[in-house]
Amino acid sequence: MPSTSRTRCWKLSDLFLAFLHRAFSDPIPSLSIRGLLWFNEHLSIVANFTELKQDTEPDAYYTAYDSARTIHILNRLYQVNTTALVSLARRLRNGISCSIPALVPDGQGNLNVEAILSQTGGQNCNIDIPFQDGVVWLARIRLDDPLLPPKPTQAYISLSEVSTLEHLESTGVPVPKVFYFASESSENLVGVPFLLMEKMKGGPLMWNTTTPSQRTKILEQLTDILLTLEKYPSSSTGSILALDGSSKICGFAQPQLFESPNTPLGPFDDLESSMRAMLAQQMKLIANGELSTLAVDHYLSHRWRVDMIPEVLSLHNQAGFFLKHFDDKGDHILIDEDFTITA
Repeated sequence: MPSTSRTRCWKLSDLFLAFLHRAFSDPIPSLSIRGLLWFNEHLSIVANFTELKQDTEPDAYYTAYDSARTIHILNRLYQVNTTALVSLARRLRNGISCSIPALVPDGQGNLNVEAILSQTGGQNCNIDIPFQDGVVWLARIRLDDPLLPPKPTQAYISLSEVSTLEHLESTGVPVPKVFYFASESSENLVGVPFLLMEKMKGGPLMWNTTTPSQRTKILEQLTDILLTLEKYPSSSTGSILALDGSSKICGFAQPQLFESPNTPLGPFDDLESSMRAMLAQQMKLIANGELSTLAVDHYLSHRWRVDMIPEVLSLHNQAGFFLKHFDDKGDHILIDEDFTITA
């Protein structure tokens, strides 16, 4: 398809999305018809858009993206006061010596990029801290990337992550132990937000590469973990946050569920309110362009979910709410070579 046609299709999708949001947000049916008239009225404008340059080389794009991301990660790590971080870790382990090899520059002043990227996710970079006695900790360093949420949102999410790990540890579910957490402040001598935690054995579960017998073993273990979590129900839904020395259910600690940088959605006392609020927030983000991948498809799928809420509620057993990973695709589970879940 020529570039001009492709551009027009994208513009049509944007316009159709705006129409959907206006029409479906309208409580009065006749106003939905008015939205359709508004959509038709603007079709002629779309046809007059001039050709826009689009990147037709995805390989070049992703190469450039990876390069820029690596630069952002290295710039962040160069902000780390390695001496302060080593000193803190040593003090927390009663003077046992440690080091941070990944943050020690080579003879040319460069860091080991390969080792760093191998333990870097979308929002955090995990750096090994080996101790003299063989124990290994992780320094989980929050990245500073223009694609990440605003800093108040990041701080809230990090605090909830720490609170959730501490709560899970109290249940007996295998999770890394948290030793120290510091947000971005003038009192943080390390210079960046970070978390010191136990490094667990094993690697991320890659479900698609497992055999049927391996899957059975993993699911049996997951069943035991979920049965353990079932013993800790909550009367409201949201994310865990440690306040005044105890864990409470507060607003959702997910970037897409913030109304503003300081205002998360929730908590909610009933399932219907939480589902409607979350879906409305998702459709709002799609409509204003903050979520743009397959925008029309996702908007319509969320509309379908809204329509299905009564059916979902009819299956709800009112047993309360239980802790669950928000992005439960499997790679948050660590397994060893025998496919035993280690964390």
